Amino acid sequence: MLHKVFTSVRVFIKGILVVFHLLFGLLIVALSCQLFKHEWHFSSPGKFIVKYWLWALRKILNVRITVDGVVSHKPVFFVSNHISWTDIIILGSLSPLTFLSRSDVADWPLIGRLSRMSGTLFIDRETKSAIVQVQQQLKDTLEKNKSVLIFPEGGTSDGKQVKPFKSPLYQAAVDSNCEIQSIALEYEHPEGYETSPIPYIDDDVFFSHMLGILKQKEINVKVSYTHIISDTENYHRKELATITHQTVRAVLE
Repeated sequence: MLHKVFTSVRVFIKGILVVFHLLFGLLIVALSCQLFKHEWHFSSPGKFIVKYWLWALRKILNVRITVDGVVSHKPVFFVSNHISWTDIIILGSLSPLTFLSRSDVADWPLIGRLSRMSGTLFIDRETKSAIVQVQQQLKDTLEKNKSVLIFPEGGTSDGKQVKPFKSPLYQAAVDSNCEIQSIALEYEHPEGYETSPIPYIDDDVFFSHMLGILKQKEINVKVSYTHIISDTENYHRKELATITHQTVRAVLE
């Protein structure tokens, strides 16, 4: 009984803090758009603002990170396995990134608007023309000395396995000849749960899943930055997808 009371209080306090933090984020982004004008998120202050806003959100959710390896500070094409929407908070709080997200996220209340205003790119993977357009957007972003992050599985998994990496978006890395670095994410299974509440599987309802995240006393995750692939113009995109997939699997399995 007492445990349920503490959990309810935790959910209430975290929920209030998250909502206020989201609203504060909208205010900060709106002001930044006025101060730094078009593509403010590419400016040094913009990168700082986004990174530390995500850091603060991570602290509200009490996400504890163990980092293995060294993150490249050059403009990099990052690829990672994908388990939950919390992946974006975690990785964005560690280094400045432009994210690529599925198109429906743009319509999420508060989060969608905040994502659009902070420079997130969106993709409808079912439309071939959209993939070509996003390839160009990723290339343009890399050529502006801004790192990008994609989740090449094309969806989320339960974290116990890594789905095959889809290769089309790797063409942006080949065309811009930028470095590629793989990231392996591994969440610790929370105590008292038969099935982990962390993975956000594609048919989950967002607010129900958010409630499960808020209930957690803490969330522990290991972030492994693996070796960097240089001279990507000498590779075929399918080669790069295979290499990075094998790299991530080797860390997690």
